[in-house]
Amino acid sequence: MSKGKKRSGKRIFLPLALLFVLAILFVCVLPDALERVNYPVRYAEWIEEFAEDYGLDPALVAAIVYTESGYDVNATSAVGARGLMQVMPSTAEWIHPKLKKPYPFDADVLYTVDGALTYGCWYLDFLSDLFDGDPLSVIAAYHAGQGKVQSWRKDTACAPDGVHLTNIPEGAKATRHYVEKVNKAYEYYTKIYHADAFQ
Repeated sequence: MSKGKKRSGKRIFLPLALLFVLAILFVCVLPDALERVNYPVRYAEWIEEFAEDYGLDPALVAAIVYTESGYDVNATSAVGARGLMQVMPSTAEWIHPKLKKPYPFDADVLYTVDGALTYGCWYLDFLSDLFDGDPLSVIAAYHAGQGKVQSWRKDTACAPDGVHLTNIPEGAKATRHYVEKVNKAYEYYTKIYHADAFQ
């Protein structure tokens, strides 16, 4: 074989090898990198600590925080919900005596990481106890309120066994969308972050 043919073969092989390596990176690395961009996690140590304190899955807490505020500690909704977990001041004020804090309630605490996670995780734990740990009921109640979810669970079209919510009424589209968004985020956080950020 002439030297010209050898050089020609090398010129073809190197770009092909480079394309192969890039294809492997695209298939194996890029999806995870994009998921991390789309579903960031911040305050991981705080989330882990509060999730453990309240017996919650940290991936679920992260999914709620992401869906509620996008990790914006200063977020305020149109109806007045505040902070990372978008807790209403009236809900936090109702929770406050149950926390046995030695100081009076101040709604501005919801704009702190510690305060937002304290009240938000307490409420998630409360809902989990109230709804027998049924995840769909808990997530729906975090958005729509416990009263609405209790009424849905009495409807066999929504909860055939009266305990596990399997369907959210057609008229509650905002809650349906919220639950779908939380579940999608939860799926990503479980897959991406459980092994490293939360362990």
